[in-house]
Amino acid sequence: MSDPASTAAAAAPATEPQEGSAAPQTKRPADAPASADSQPAADKRTKTEHYVREADVGITEYVLPGWTGFSAIIKHRFADFLVNEIDAQGRVVRLTSYTAVDDPKAPPTEEEMAVAALGVPEDGEAAFARGVEMLGEILGSEDAERIREHLQPKDTDAEAGAAADAEAETTDAGLLLDRSLDKEQRRAVYRVTNNFFGTAVRVDTVDGQLRFARTGRRAAAGERGGSKKPQQKRSRGWGAQWNHVGDHCHFVLQKENSDTMDVVQQLAQLLRVNVRAFGTAGTKDKRAVTVQRCSAHRVAHERLQQVSRRMRGARLGNFSYGSGLRLGDLAGNRFVIVLRFVEGADEGSVGAALESVRERGFVNYFGLQRFGSHSVASHEVGRAALRADWREAVDLVLRPRVGESLAMEAARALWAAGDVAGALEKMPPRGALAERAVLRRLLSKDAGASKNWAAAFAAIPHNLRLMYVHAFQSLVWNRAASCRVREFGVERAVPGDLALRRGAGQLTLLSPDADEAEEGAGAEEGAAAEEQPQQRVPRQQQQVELVTEANCHEFSIFDVVLPLPGCSVTYPGHSVRLVYEQTLASSGLLLETFGTQGAREYRLQGAYRHVLTRPRDFEHAWMRFNDASLALARSDSQKIEGTHEPESIAWGEHCALKLAFDLPSSAYATMMLREVMRRETASGHQSARRAPTGASEAESAALPSTAAAVAAAAADDDDDDSQQHPLPPASSSPDSALLKRVSSLPGSLSILRAHLTNPEFHMAPQYTRRQALVMAAHEPDDTWAYGAILLALTVVVFVGAVYALAVSKVMPHTGVAVLDAVKDDHYYCLLLPVSALSFVIAVFCNWLGMKYFRHN
Repeated sequence: MSDPASTAAAAAPATEPQEGSAAPQTKRPADAPASADSQPAADKRTKTEHYVREADVGITEYVLPGWTGFSAIIKHRFADFLVNEIDAQGRVVRLTSYTAVDDPKAPPTEEEMAVAALGVPEDGEAAFARGVEMLGEILGSEDAERIREHLQPKDTDAEAGAAADAEAETTDAGLLLDRSLDKEQRRAVYRVTNNFFGTAVRVDTVDGQLRFARTGRRAAAGERGGSKKPQQKRSRGWGAQWNHVGDHCHFVLQKENSDTMDVVQQLAQLLRVNVRAFGTAGTKDKRAVTVQRCSAHRVAHERLQQVSRRMRGARLGNFSYGSGLRLGDLAGNRFVIVLRFVEGADEGSVGAALESVRERGFVNYFGLQRFGSHSVASHEVGRAALRADWREAVDLVLRPRVGESLAMEAARALWAAGDVAGALEKMPPRGALAERAVLRRLLSKDAGASKNWAAAFAAIPHNLRLMYVHAFQSLVWNRAASCRVREFGVERAVPGDLALRRGAGQLTLLSPDADEAEEGAGAEEGAAAEEQPQQRVPRQQQQVELVTEANCHEFSIFDVVLPLPGCSVTYPGHSVRLVYEQTLASSGLLLETFGTQGAREYRLQGAYRHVLTRPRDFEHAWMRFNDASLALARSDSQKIEGTHEPESIAWGEHCALKLAFDLPSSAYATMMLREVMRRETASGHQSARRAPTGASEAESAALPSTAAAVAAAAADDDDDDSQQHPLPPASSSPDSALLKRVSSLPGSLSILRAHLTNPEFHMAPQYTRRQALVMAAHEPDDTWAYGAILLALTVVVFVGAVYALAVSKVMPHTGVAVLDAVKDDHYYCLLLPVSALSFVIAVFCNWLGMKYFRHN
């Protein structure tokens, strides 16, 4: 199956601007990197792959030998994947109430108590008079009168007063009180001045004596000492008093089928605050129901409760106040995962495999989410960036790829054809942050911008650029871990290993973008695209030891770590070191200088990561069900709303396995599932796994690639809870008949492919998808047949109508006599309305027939 993006690119040559055209096309420079369409045939075959496979990123080894695994569907519904954050104190974060508030009020400051006791008036003139009166009680009436005369505003008119104040700022040397005050008196003067005069008066000490001077600034409306006239630009800090403990409101966020940053952006828009006001301990998977803590700087819980009702796919609750959250402020995540349609193994053997994972753990690979889900993986972009090959990096970001929306395919095809301006115009408004940033930079008016590839790549947000290079680090680590397991096994530490002593603490990534959730930032390019509002976590330097013959008995296999490549890490002392050298060398990089050259942001320090990890609090249960649309696990919001716990049906047709466990931060649950199931965890493999539910395996194997894709799409129930349907047996599924019809008709493969690669199509109900596929398969190439049928129906109805008109006059006559009778009796004047009526009847009959055909 050819790539629609490349087909479109080939069919869209870069035309030269015509004379008199409104605006010439912006062409990609002649020295731009070659597009995917100009690559060799082998590269084109690679580009048609829909997803990155495990072996492509070094994921090849297992812990339990001899186990063949079983098949099941992961995330048949996004509600089959529940994630609850575990905070730094080891507590599982739960959403238990939409309204509960833990809000101890902050004790009032000394100044606030003094102001409350004095009863400060809001009116500016009254506040000034009251302030002078209070100074008189401290300094005496004579000094207070001098202060009043010196500080009294010269003009009450706003514009004239502002001019007078500006002049006073340059000419006022200040009023110096000829008397000495003790410390307590000076503090009282400062307090009164600040509370009643605001920023309009400055008080300082000169040789132990107080000096009062006008600052040239008039107190703002609402500020003590200011007028009641509305100000043009309101101070952010004044207004409602913030008297909570801590500057941040903490809340528990439950989101469904949404990216963490998308929800944060939605919150920021509804509250009209900067996205940087929010903090999270980590990003969570999109295709799941996740619960995590968030913080909002100086946003009261009442406002959060109000906007929570207007949010889509998210709920807020359990409000409290404290310091802000930073990336990495968590210990791990609690998972509840439902595997549906389990086949290929009995309960006893699966239970033994689960017990092995509980005791022996699994290889702590970086999951496929780290590398992206498209044919152009994130680590490829990172490799080009680390080589400072900016042309290649830009081209990889913009290169056409399979499986995206139609708008993205069109935009990438325009880029491949050389139309930079057209590509930017076609880019969807949401997502594609990296692509839009690069294209805008290439189109900027700066000198040489169209050829400045380094500047174009640098236009991508900082966190997203780091995601690319960290993905390359993860690739190197995965390959090193596979070599360690393959060469030395998983039973014990061996000489040459690096180990962290027990009790030294859980290793965390030194890099600030650690994948805190099982499928954290980096699963999609847009997931980490927006600038994170959190501050970076201080780097935790971990002390590792080199395992030798003398001390190898002091370490277990769970103490063994491997480094992510960088300039501040130690490498193992055995053959695994060669994997680092060879992988970097094949990418044009050197181990000795890795992380020390290039731009500062790409000077990587490195990190350490455990080779094996084990789940904690591991539980499993078998369930049987009939209706695949029914939930088998309860989310926190469902518990609040009183939804009953799903129960297993004793004689259910299908089998499911429900797992619950804890994993440390940056560990991937899909890698644990891989160890148990022994199946590819790539998203494309899961889609293919659904194909036999819509057609038998023999039928799927015999069909062409497009028809097989139709089967997968038609049988795919996606993750929309409102559109879930049970999966019928393959032999009785209506998808089988659909598949046969679609595969037997030529149809338009381009339109079929357009449907299958459009995410919006896959979010539609199953019946709608089937109907669209049938229509796409028939309509384009069979239009001539429908036209012929319509013409024939029209002729038949017309002849019948004419005959009916004539037969009442010439019953004995036939053939030509009928036409003569029409002419002689002047019935020809009725031919036009009869023709129109014939056409309408024919159209209706044709529509009725097509409706019946498509329905069946």
